[in-house]
Amino acid sequence: MRAGFEVFTDNGHLQITDQIPAIGFIRKGSVISSVPGAFQVSAEARIPLNDISEICAFSCAAPVSLLYYDAATSEMVLGVDTAAANSVQVDYYVFGLQTKTSNAGLQLFDSYGQLTYDSSWQLFSPVSSVGVGSHSFRSGHKYAVLPVNYYTKVVFSGVRFPSPADAFELIHDRYDDACRVINHTVTVANAKTFAYSRTYQYPPFQPLPNSYYSERDNGASTAYLVIDVTNF
Repeated sequence: MRAGFEVFTDNGHLQITDQIPAIGFIRKGSVISSVPGAFQVSAEARIPLNDISEICAFSCAAPVSLLYYDAATSEMVLGVDTAAANSVQVDYYVFGLQTKTSNAGLQLFDSYGQLTYDSSWQLFSPVSSVGVGSHSFRSGHKYAVLPVNYYTKVVFSGVRFPSPADAFELIHDRYDDACRVINHTVTVANAKTFAYSRTYQYPPFQPLPNSYYSERDNGASTAYLVIDVTNF
């Protein structure tokens, strides 16, 4: 066994080591979802990030899922279940490599003299990985989730209608295995998290189909990492 320092959680996960920098809590906040307008009819919540290397876990009483990362604005964009209200609160917790130090407590350094742990840091504390279903954890604790992998399906459909003449409505829906957190219970279930509808008009000489339908899914198995954020 090599010389060094290691600490494990009660469920056997390596939490602290002198060889790898610890991931710690940086900041938290809340955002309110809204419908962005134009032709998108579903609500989204945008979480601001300072750097793409930051790790962000989120918690919401309504089912939400990660739609994409907006590189132009440095925001994580979450889709909200269309069956929920448009305005819901999403709490978020950002983690990353730490730079602050304290004047008292335990500090660890790697073999190159780089600080890997300071006892003043609040550590990134995963407790479980969960799939579809309802999962309960320790009562009185707060939890957030981090998407690792999840099933998603995109559906394109359309219908032609006579008024206005030669118009075609295109509908784009997305269904994800979304996650909600209520108290100490984490629930993962499929939900429609994106909806877009737009009507196109074409010249009379251009033939249009009476209807259209296409769907694709990624075939993925869903997994969310559950993070204990009590007292963060």
